[in-house]
Amino acid sequence: GAELIIERVSPYRGNELIQAARELALEFPARGNVCRCSVEYLGISSEYPYFGYLLTFPDIIEIKEKRREERFTYETPDFVTVEFALPGGKGRGKAYELHVLNCSLHGLGVLITEKDLDLRNRLRPGEKLDGMTLYAESSMIKVDGIVRHVTEIREGQHAGRYVLGIESEEIIENCRLVQP
Repeated sequence: GAELIIERVSPYRGNELIQAARELALEFPARGNVCRCSVEYLGISSEYPYFGYLLTFPDIIEIKEKRREERFTYETPDFVTVEFALPGGKGRGKAYELHVLNCSLHGLGVLITEKDLDLRNRLRPGEKLDGMTLYAESSMIKVDGIVRHVTEIREGQHAGRYVLGIESEEIIENCRLVQP
């Protein structure tokens, strides 16, 4: 049957573990999803140009999805920006204005750029964001939200930046009405 070849890994201890195991679980990113599959170690390939570990080709690849509902990304999203403030030292808070990347019925994915990188360390999953203002082209709404994640974007036009996942108990009607 078909075979898969992977290069040696770093740190070196991983190579020893691969060679010692008969069955392996591989995880890898594909278009923003985490994929997982089971393979068996067959040996080492030393035929040019295919150097590396020889593995069985997976029968199935499982896509690990944590989201409970579909996300929509638009060329021109209904919600363009979100504003919120965080308390600071000596009574001074800091206001943030972030661009919306995607939305679902219960949340938003917003872009953290270089100027707001301090959010990576200031926000933790489960933290509440009170009084966020969501701006659309012709309207605005105020909602409360909960931070679900701060994740680095590894691919695409925003690679190297971060996405802030915010969940809201309030249904965001604009995301329900617009289709991708």
